[in-house]
Amino acid sequence: MNMCKIIGLVSLFTLVTLMQSNAGPANKNNNDRLINSYLIVEELSRDGNLNAISNKKTMYSFLTQDQKDKVHKIITMKLSNKLNF
Repeated sequence: MNMCKIIGLVSLFTLVTLMQSNAGPANKNNNDRLINSYLIVEELSRDGNLNAISNKKTMYSFLTQDQKDKVHKIITMKLSNKLNF
């Protein structure tokens, strides 16, 4: 019976620890992995990578309109920064 209590406490402690590690500040957006992946593929496609060009089209179709807007803003900012230098 004591072994069951110990296993239960360890499981509860592990669960609480995992929940706290995923918690973040309120009202803060976490980085969107799909947007980050799209931006990487977009950069590779500019270098002429044929696989990246076809993947870029496919990944773009999975983006929501909000994600597409964010992607366009980020790309525009990157291009304007490159032109300024």
